Amino acid sequence: MATKGVVLLSGGLDSSLAALLAKSAGIDVTGLYFAAPFMKAPSRESLLELAQQLGVPMVIKSVGLDFLETLKRPKHGYGKNVNPCVDCKIHMFRRAKELMDALGIDVLITGEVVGQRPMTQLYGRLKLIEREAGLEGRIVRPLSAKLLEPTSFEASGSIDREKFASIRGRSRKKQFELANKLGLTKYQTPAGGCQLTNPNFARRTFDLLENSEKITFKDISLLKHGRHIRLDSAKVIMGRNQEENEYLFARRSWAQASLWPIGFGGPLALAFGNLSHKDALWVARAIARYGKRAHNVKVGFLHLEREAVIEVENPLDDTELKKSLL
Repeated sequence: MATKGVVLLSGGLDSSLAALLAKSAGIDVTGLYFAAPFMKAPSRESLLELAQQLGVPMVIKSVGLDFLETLKRPKHGYGKNVNPCVDCKIHMFRRAKELMDALGIDVLITGEVVGQRPMTQLYGRLKLIEREAGLEGRIVRPLSAKLLEPTSFEASGSIDREKFASIRGRSRKKQFELANKLGLTKYQTPAGGCQLTNPNFARRTFDLLENSEKITFKDISLLKHGRHIRLDSAKVIMGRNQEENEYLFARRSWAQASLWPIGFGGPLALAFGNLSHKDALWVARAIARYGKRAHNVKVGFLHLEREAVIEVENPLDDTELKKSLL
């Protein structure tokens, strides 16, 4: 009976190559993708198209609400920004193990390359993550397998280790060569898919963690959109263009208050928290600042189902605005 494996697919080159090498080594492969609001995620259609190209069935799951606790208190700390890479990898491996145990799958297959990412892909970190995820001896890394100790599956011959590679380091030259050899043509180019490594996103995330007792994936998803403003009584998100205004409008039920321009073009704003009268006026003046008509304008205000109109004589100046922008 063939060894069964689940491959963590990101949509990128390395994990796609790992899937193809695993298949060539005799593993019965299933693809697994974890959806997370902080990732620059491929579309569901593109993932299914990739799975078809690789010739594997595809499972798509959420990263899980418990990851938010990991994000708030990572055991192994953050990277340069708000990226708990080691804890994130352990979390995803544990989630993958749940699927493996439920479906009787033997090994987890990853596209990891020794030395490619210093936080998670140095030899010592690979072993630590494997151990804390409860997957010792059950992780196969086809791109670097010949640089690592063989798993029992490889040692027994149930997996043909000779089909694997010995790639190390940050250069992707060998991966591109291997892709040409295997006929792999469609995959995402590497572009820093995790928003937690982005300094601007990290600043907003730290603000959220510091000011919220409980966070949700809704909160995380909002961090990617609009201008973010921290006031004394509330957090405000303001659209930067028509697309973001529409995005925020569709989610206005998530907020405690909303403000919008009346009779002139400008941003929609959502407020989270008990927005004070003083801060509501501040937001209205900010809307006037970004609007096409700056002076003597009206701004609609909906707070806890009570609607009002705020009259703005003068817009906010840039100095006042920059103090509160995240």
